[in-house]
Amino acid sequence: PHQQPMGAGMAPHQQPMGYNPATAMAPVTQPPMDQGIGIRLQQVPQVPQGGAVSSEDRWALLWTILKLYYCVDATGAFILALFGLIASLVTRGDQDPGCSTPYLAISVLIFLTRLMDFAHGAASLCCCCCCIASPPESQQSKDTIGRSIKINITVCITQMVLSVAQLGTGAAGLLGALGDCPSLGPTLAVVFGALLFINAGEELYVWGCAWLIYKEQDKIQLPGWVDGWIPGFAWEYARRTTRT
Repeated sequence: PHQQPMGAGMAPHQQPMGYNPATAMAPVTQPPMDQGIGIRLQQVPQVPQGGAVSSEDRWALLWTILKLYYCVDATGAFILALFGLIASLVTRGDQDPGCSTPYLAISVLIFLTRLMDFAHGAASLCCCCCCIASPPESQQSKDTIGRSIKINITVCITQMVLSVAQLGTGAAGLLGALGDCPSLGPTLAVVFGALLFINAGEELYVWGCAWLIYKEQDKIQLPGWVDGWIPGFAWEYARRTTRT
């Protein structure tokens, strides 16, 4: 019920002294209560600096993630190839003169391939720790990314062929088909050959999928399902380093 001012509804002789109906307090009305339970807080998505997120920004972020994967994977593969080369050099001194194994030659080829792959990533896609921490002002274009994908597919196929060769010669050495060879060298050749083959196969799958996506990029509009989960600095980094 509305609050009545003092003196309202009373007879004139019952009203307080000095009561004036013209200046009496107006009825106090309360705003209608919200029928819902509590107050609903609407979450407004944060828009990163540079404007709303577009499909081009999402493509730039996707290729940036691929470049970061390239950095980590190329570094790991290079280190693996380096250890394989060191193992071949160490075990070569223990070989019998009658053991004719091409472990060292294959290890050198694998290492050089990985070295060129690592150098290409650092030069074309700025795939190194310094570039990630302080990206350049120039952006990698779509053509640069496509060319790098094709080069990486070629590197993966080459690595798989060399890994199979190393794995096969190691198995042949263990079976005695290459002469009287100590077991350490062939064993390490089999181990590193298998590891390098698995690594190259995983890379070939990733870069093959990336090539298929790259070919259909102009026909696909990426949805913004996860835009709110990605921090603003990631969008800014992708916009600065990648042009789609």
